[in-house]
Amino acid sequence: METAFLIILVLLVEFIYDPLVTLRDEGFIKKSYNSFHLYIKEYIEKKFFIYVLFSLFCILSTIVINGFLAAYVHWTLAFLFNFLILFYCLRPNEFNEKIDDFKFIIDKKMEIDDKILITILTKDINKNKLSKNDIHAITKNLFYGSTRNIFSVIFWFLLLGPGGALGYKILDYFSFTNDLRIDQKSRSDIKDILGLMEFLPIRLSSLAFAIVGNFESSLMVWKKYNLNTKNIYESNIDLINSIGNSSVQIEKDNDNEDIIEKISYIQTLVARSLLTWLSIIMLLILGGFFN
Repeated sequence: METAFLIILVLLVEFIYDPLVTLRDEGFIKKSYNSFHLYIKEYIEKKFFIYVLFSLFCILSTIVINGFLAAYVHWTLAFLFNFLILFYCLRPNEFNEKIDDFKFIIDKKMEIDDKILITILTKDINKNKLSKNDIHAITKNLFYGSTRNIFSVIFWFLLLGPGGALGYKILDYFSFTNDLRIDQKSRSDIKDILGLMEFLPIRLSSLAFAIVGNFESSLMVWKKYNLNTKNIYESNIDLINSIGNSSVQIEKDNDNEDIIEKISYIQTLVARSLLTWLSIIMLLILGGFFN
């Protein structure tokens, strides 16, 4: 029951006490990586391997620290450590609030001055003012955004504990950040790894969206889907966005009011899907699959 309690506690704390969100500084990943890079660059020249090694180092360090605290210090410190890591990685309320900000920007036809908003909602748009095509692109991509910030994090936390959640978050950060000078080839290789890591979470999330949305329409889209083995990362994104948008029962998006209504419905679908995930996790715990 500890796993389910920890996930629920993190969700409750994030929703109840918003100021804690300000403690999430992704500059921490940047600083940690730069220190790691200074030490390791003498031994490894190819940057892609350094990114991967840094991620593996963080995963293994987190697992070792968690095990040491649980075995030799006290279980409460291990629990607190798990809580802090999961809180850093799992961001449903922050994701939801940025969607609300996005709806406000659309409604008021404002310029975007919130870098975090763009970072959380999409990886592909880097500009201050959004065109109508950009708005449609972000809206369509919200389902994948929910996977990045919620469902994939939960999946890897269940599989590998706090190390899994942190490792996924670091690779996700490397895949879109402009804070580090990541060459295009390395970024593409990182996305290949992410494609494999997101393969199962994407499909489980797609199934959840289909169940809580328009199942018949989603099933028709899924039957037509063909996996692109040459680019699993983009193929995953295409699947979940297609399934998710087929679950949205609002067809019109001619003006800003229609788009805002559609986005609000997407928020509802994401919330329902999260409840579905939590319900299934509880059943798996009761069945003895997790502690």
